[in-house]
Amino acid sequence: MATYKVLLNKNGEVHTFFTTSVSKEKAVRNCVKRLEARLDLRSGSLRGYFSGSKDNVKVEELMRTIFIKGR
Repeated sequence: MATYKVLLNKNGEVHTFFTTSVSKEKAVRNCVKRLEARLDLRSGSLRGYFSGSKDNVKVEELMRTIFIKGR
């Protein structure tokens, strides 16, 4: 697991999210869902907008969590 900072640029308006996820792709999907809720949009309505065809997503890994077995 890692903590990510995700910047989503929708029509020039940048939305910043922090999330914990197992991969960058899942972090982006999580943040897109949160942006849909923030903007009161239907679930899945922004999926195509942040599909990777545009340069409107930036993801930065902030911290990786290491789990130790047996603790």
